[in-house]
Amino acid sequence: MINCCARLCPQHHLTTFHILLRLYPTNPLLIETIQPTSRHPTHLSPFINSIPDSKDSSVAQDTLAVSAFQTHIYSDGSGIEGNVGSAAIWVKNGVAHCTLQCHLGKLSNHTVYESKLAGIILALIAKQQ
Repeated sequence: MINCCARLCPQHHLTTFHILLRLYPTNPLLIETIQPTSRHPTHLSPFINSIPDSKDSSVAQDTLAVSAFQTHIYSDGSGIEGNVGSAAIWVKNGVAHCTLQCHLGKLSNHTVYESKLAGIILALIAKQQ
């Protein structure tokens, strides 16, 4: 698709690729092609997500999980004193391997939901470290 958009540049009905290739001229042969992979809806996810009901059940669940798995990633985002922030930590073999945090700004400009999503993004970045 990129090769086609790079060769032909129509005057009307431009696609996003046409616009990007017009703004940033590049050689399509140098662009890496990554084939998408799909997972059947009935197959289980390789990740285990859990949200405990209380602090006590969270501690109990974490204690059990430490013996079963070697890697844990925790993330959260919240607002306090008019500010919003996020954090993520990657615990590997019981030791904090990578810790990331981000201050998004004032609560008047950002939401707690936004900080929760930022926490998830930080967790993904922490895993790449």
